[in-house]
Amino acid sequence: MFENLELLSEIATQEDQRKNDKYPDPYTLSFLKSLDYLNKNGKFSDMLLLSDKINPEFLSEKPSNFNGKTYPSNKEKFYNLYTKALLKTDYVNEALEACQEALTIDTLTDDTWFKWRIAKSLKEIGEYDESIKYLEELSSKKQDWFIYAEIAENYYFKGENDKSLEYCLKAALGPGQVESKVNLYSLLGELLEDEYPEESIKHYYLEYSVRLHNEWGIDERLEEKIEEAGLDTENREYWKIEKELKKFWNELKFKNQQPQYGIISNILPHGKAGFIQAEDGNSYYFKKLNLKEISLNLMK
Repeated sequence: MFENLELLSEIATQEDQRKNDKYPDPYTLSFLKSLDYLNKNGKFSDMLLLSDKINPEFLSEKPSNFNGKTYPSNKEKFYNLYTKALLKTDYVNEALEACQEALTIDTLTDDTWFKWRIAKSLKEIGEYDESIKYLEELSSKKQDWFIYAEIAENYYFKGENDKSLEYCLKAALGPGQVESKVNLYSLLGELLEDEYPEESIKHYYLEYSVRLHNEWGIDERLEEKIEEAGLDTENREYWKIEKELKKFWNELKFKNQQPQYGIISNILPHGKAGFIQAEDGNSYYFKKLNLKEISLNLMK
């Protein structure tokens, strides 16, 4: 593939499509498709080599439309792939700068991943407060567990363990694959060591079991913790450990909150959410999936 692209770069040049994007540029399309292929195969260093063959200033900022749906411009596509490759290869400052450049594109169809990478980059260079600002903005639009986990890490590095724990619990209870949360469980284990030593080791055990099940690397420190606790070092049934810990996460999350009582005042047409009229006079939004046991009456 590289030989063909090298040949293409020798016999052709990239067209400046900022003013004339009526017809597609074969040079640009070839390199963008190649970048996308490398991205899907995790070849991030190779992506950076190819990125040098593209001048982003020449890329069109015009989004495309098909069947009523809007798709990113070539310039947005390039920056999305390029900034991901930079961050994956630890070019943190370069990723931060490139993401900020991408946000100046007037026709962005989605700024989510650029802001996510800015937040990740800021955390890596120790700008924790700025990172949290970006992440809180993202969490107001998307309640994904990994956003909460990233906020938790920032607070941990700031030395604010209570805030870190708060967001760790949100992340742990949020929808997502257990296998993807191994670093989160490790952080929870560390945050809980002093006050909840028994639960702390269970989090390390969950991380250990996930790694063992998937045949991932297990460092000596983690292995020693599990052996010293006298736990079964052959246990690969991590889902059972996670199920036990869910009850603890819920208890800890609502530990200092007063219970509220009320009745369901409205259920939205799709039946998956609604509102509860509480005794304190306020109306609270709820999602059906968050309710485990409910014996409330529907207000007529």
